[in-house]
Amino acid sequence: MSRRALITGITGQDGSYLAEFLLGLGYEVWGLARHSSAGAVPKNLTGVIGQIHLVSGDVTDRSSVEAAFSASKPDEVYNLAAQSFVPLSWAEPWHTFEVNVGGLINVLEVSGGQLPRVYQASSSEMYGGANGPQDEYSPMLPVSPYGASKLAAHRLAQAYRRARGQFICCGILFNHESPRRHEDFVSQKIVKGMVEIALGVGEELVLGNVTTQRDWGFAGDYVQAIWAMMQTPEPMDLVVGTGVSRPVSDWIEFTAWALAGVGLGPPDGDWSSRIHTGVGQQRLNDIACLRADYSKAAEHIGWRPSTDFRSMVRLMVAAELGAAKLRKLGG
Repeated sequence: MSRRALITGITGQDGSYLAEFLLGLGYEVWGLARHSSAGAVPKNLTGVIGQIHLVSGDVTDRSSVEAAFSASKPDEVYNLAAQSFVPLSWAEPWHTFEVNVGGLINVLEVSGGQLPRVYQASSSEMYGGANGPQDEYSPMLPVSPYGASKLAAHRLAQAYRRARGQFICCGILFNHESPRRHEDFVSQKIVKGMVEIALGVGEELVLGNVTTQRDWGFAGDYVQAIWAMMQTPEPMDLVVGTGVSRPVSDWIEFTAWALAGVGLGPPDGDWSSRIHTGVGQQRLNDIACLRADYSKAAEHIGWRPSTDFRSMVRLMVAAELGAAKLRKLGG
């Protein structure tokens, strides 16, 4: 009999990649998705929509979570639903905590009756300004409501694990990107903006601090680590990253390289006159550098990233060029 998995946040970047990966392993996949009853197929799920089961609801609504558990009777629950955009967490801190902490409480309380294995999506933003590289034992000093909410949820998952003896694990994922990343995030903002400039439909790209460094990997790789964590004999919390930090400016450099590889760029070849930094675009309390030490994940689940930064950027540029062509045909 197929194992059953329930994914909250299934329509997001990570949820959609995880759904595809689990289907490939023979799972019966269920997802809790907001407004799924409206009839529109979520963009990230177009390739699997006939193979998965969607329950309409919201992780912040306990009755929705109960309905999803009742319908799916999961063996494994992947709690990926989150308000994950750091700038928005400053504008909407209560909503951020409601989703990121309140949603987890609903999942853990409802799971208490069935005791499936539970995965909680933690975040490198929990480390804040702590010196790197960061591992599972590094100090956690969040500097944003988002980071604070994720740390609260992380500690809550650990507390429930100790109290119940339930299999609850946390993946401390560092930045991970893909063509399915929302354009609010800097990686996709840069790729989309530069593609539009190269195609002559955009004029400039305004960014914040391009010296900020992050450990960026490919989301499609990271969901394999998420699944592997759920298969261990005992639950553990693991850092998932690449071990390499890069400044935001590398996104500009490698996106220009990928576009040049297909013969595209500004008419005069000068990107510097079209990409600007703006004080209004910079984050409050931005973190200077995050870099993962994923040696524990390598040791315990045998996981290592398989997609390098250059390949990931090229993949995202190709996808955005394809999307731009579709928009042109549609327009």
